[in-house]
Amino acid sequence: MLSCDVLVVGAGPAGSSTAAKCSEEGLNTIFIDKKDRIGDPVQCAEAIGRYLIPYLPFRLPKRIFRRYIKGIEFVAGDISIIKEGPQWDGYSISRRILDKWLAERAEKKGAELIINAELVKLEIKNDCVVATIKKDGEKVYVKAKVVVGADGAKSKVVRELGFKRLNRKCGVVVGWQFDNVNLENPDYDQIYLGNFAPGAYGYVFPISDNSANIGVATILNKNKIYQYFEKFVNSKKIRTQINNAQKIEEKSGHIPFLDFCDRWVYKNILLVGDAANQNIKPFGEGILPSIICGDIAGKAIFEHLSKCTPLSIYETYVKNKLGDLFEYSKKSTEVLSKLGKYNDMKFDIIRLGIFAQIFCFEELEMLINKEIEELIGLIKNGTT
Repeated sequence: MLSCDVLVVGAGPAGSSTAAKCSEEGLNTIFIDKKDRIGDPVQCAEAIGRYLIPYLPFRLPKRIFRRYIKGIEFVAGDISIIKEGPQWDGYSISRRILDKWLAERAEKKGAELIINAELVKLEIKNDCVVATIKKDGEKVYVKAKVVVGADGAKSKVVRELGFKRLNRKCGVVVGWQFDNVNLENPDYDQIYLGNFAPGAYGYVFPISDNSANIGVATILNKNKIYQYFEKFVNSKKIRTQINNAQKIEEKSGHIPFLDFCDRWVYKNILLVGDAANQNIKPFGEGILPSIICGDIAGKAIFEHLSKCTPLSIYETYVKNKLGDLFEYSKKSTEVLSKLGKYNDMKFDIIRLGIFAQIFCFEELEMLINKEIEELIGLIKNGTT
């Protein structure tokens, strides 16, 4: 049986950042991932907002950045609005390079990475957790003082805690990298709301002048997501941009939408990243929040093991750092869940106004009672 202070399940941005911080603080740390190569496959639209960069605990390498994005164009039917500035600009990045760099960074700080290792079972004891791991077809047992669930939206750690209905609380994304595209404006991300799918949004995220990640995300009727994707990419405005393009790489995946559980700490098990639903809606932005929260998790674990500080201090630290953003995200989820049930242009316009922060959550009932023409006028004026 292996023994360590901290076992981190998952070697994505959340897990690698947690492992790095724990090791930096002198804790004996093991982090595992069920994939045989970190960073593959990419299951992400690979976009980050610049507004989150000041929150990062360390600098990211320049080589992960592919393109600076000036802002976002929001589209619903014939209605279009562009948002620019510090809250809306960002970057397209390479998750393949980022994930590998973060894992290597954790290893350099002393964490032991075990790949091709899948969590099978957790046994929670008073002073430790015993994890059963399947590694190359063999069972390996790891005894840890603290276990971190950083294993994404389909988290096995969360399931082992007794929360089984993760699928109902997850959104699904179907996306592809397209090359040889002819983007209307390769300096802006595009977000689409429309009748290609109820409660969904489509996106075009430029990677370069002639390459983009394009996809559809939804929480409703998820079994039809591939149909929604085909309808979206064959819509007039998208088709004109990808008429001669080639699908290069699928980047589909899952994204938390609703909370899987009611807190992030259960005895000596801590959740971080997508396993903790730590992404910011309405866009489901989770890459940078995962890095930020992972570093905070490592700090909280060190204080818990060295100073007997309650592990729940982690939740306080996260809320002190990102609490306002997560509170906005929660309100956004509630409102968009309600609006997404209607496959109607009027509600798409309201969703556009909320996505673009032209409409306030508190105005929802008033907005629902307005006519489409009036809503369009409010959108064009940029104010209610």
